[in-house]
Amino acid sequence: MPPRGLDLQRLRKAKVKEVMKRPLTVAPDTPLALLLARLLRGEEFLPVVKGKKLVGVITESDIFQLFVPRSQCPVVGKPELYEARAIKSAEEIMTRRPVTAKPEMSLQEALNLMLLHKFRHLPVTKNGELVGVLSLRDLLKKLRG
Repeated sequence: MPPRGLDLQRLRKAKVKEVMKRPLTVAPDTPLALLLARLLRGEEFLPVVKGKKLVGVITESDIFQLFVPRSQCPVVGKPELYEARAIKSAEEIMTRRPVTAKPEMSLQEALNLMLLHKFRHLPVTKNGELVGVLSLRDLLKKLRG
């Protein structure tokens, strides 16, 4: 039984486009210093776009992985992050080909994707172009009404 005050029917009926927000984005050549500044201002998720096309995403975790010695890092799939070289731009640390939602997808489907992949944010695309971002916080607000 769901906690009192949460309407699960809203997740089944509502569409991603009703809840998603317009994100602030970064370009692939955005310098690391600017990425850090944006994260320090409270932005937890940075979609990387080239033109209007989503080419990757950067999260706080991606930044922190830069500071973990390769020998101690349990993360698989980004060994290039731990090479002894200076990271200069978003393109070098972004997650390429991120999992995305579609605007017409139900919130339940989007939540399932987020839980499956352990994401707090999900980019929303239409024909490869970024149109929004959905967060777990947005979903909670929708559940509360």
